[in-house]
Amino acid sequence: NNGVRGDGGLTLVYVAVGNMDADQFADACRGLGWIDVPISAVCANSEMMDRDEECFMEVVSAVRTADLTVIGVHGNCEYSTKFGRLEDAFRRTGRPVLLWSGNETEMEDYAPLFPYDDEVRKTLMTHLELGEVRNFTAVFLWACREMRGARVSVPQPVIPQCQGIFHPDMPSQMREEEYLRSLDASRPTVGILVGQRMHSRGDLSPINNLIRALEYRGANTIPVFARTGSSPRLGSLGISETLKRYMMKGRRSRVDVLIVTRGFS
Repeated sequence: NNGVRGDGGLTLVYVAVGNMDADQFADACRGLGWIDVPISAVCANSEMMDRDEECFMEVVSAVRTADLTVIGVHGNCEYSTKFGRLEDAFRRTGRPVLLWSGNETEMEDYAPLFPYDDEVRKTLMTHLELGEVRNFTAVFLWACREMRGARVSVPQPVIPQCQGIFHPDMPSQMREEEYLRSLDASRPTVGILVGQRMHSRGDLSPINNLIRALEYRGANTIPVFARTGSSPRLGSLGISETLKRYMMKGRRSRVDVLIVTRGFS
């Protein structure tokens, strides 16, 4: 919860199906200690629910009384082996459900479960699609305002950088083109692909260790993050065009090996 106690509290449940970002939703809740509404959040990644029945039942119990259940889906709902049982629980409650999915048809199928204006739903969907604590915070603020009458403003979605080169030791002022030109052509080059959400969370210690270990052994590295799909609206090239931009030079490959660290690789 957000550390505030009192009556009239607000409870949100967040289930991340394949996105692995339940911790960021929880962080958004913790950051709202300043607001005069007691908020609690029950957050879980589907991977944990699928392997831990106790965790799953805790989420189901929370869904039964939650003011709003929020579900973020990478790909489709069937990625979670227990989604059918979860759906049975939230449909039985008749309480509001906001589901964002990478599958547009699936997302529209669940739209009737959110009994608010469709433009509001679409804006909240954009917050969920973009992810990160600041966008999840906006979902909480909307719920506080609409469900508890809190006098708060709801910020517009913040679009994070969708793709780029990152390196733990790259000077902040160095441009990507400079980095690529700085590679030693006499050495083998390893490309490393990381998901944009993992990059935005900042939990890159294992990747940074990989980069430094490869370079210690004499290789160049081109570490790149990207969103899966292309979206002109978000400025996302998608994986295919991102690889062409950073791992290719004309029709020739810049890399000898590509390491894909994404959860669905």
